[in-house]
Amino acid sequence: MTDYRSWGELAAAYERVTGRPTAYVEADDAAYAKLYGDFGTEFAYQLRWNEEFPDWHAVAGKENIISLGELGVADKLVRFEEAMEGLKGRFLDY
Repeated sequence: MTDYRSWGELAAAYERVTGRPTAYVEADDAAYAKLYGDFGTEFAYQLRWNEEFPDWHAVAGKENIISLGELGVADKLVRFEEAMEGLKGRFLDY
């Protein structure tokens, strides 16, 4: 994914692509841990870090970031909704 989106925007895009009603609901760190155990705790830590440091380039410094061009993948990446369109046949049917 090459674009930055809020969780609300991601939920809205999922709803547009799949046609399924979707809502963004915030959960606290304890809820993630209760639902998913150690993975939930680690995921919650990642979310909090991203909230505190949304601009990774500013935190790491541009000289420490390898660009998509340097990796040779800039022309191979797709935007979030394009990825959703390509994967919508794989979403669980419930």
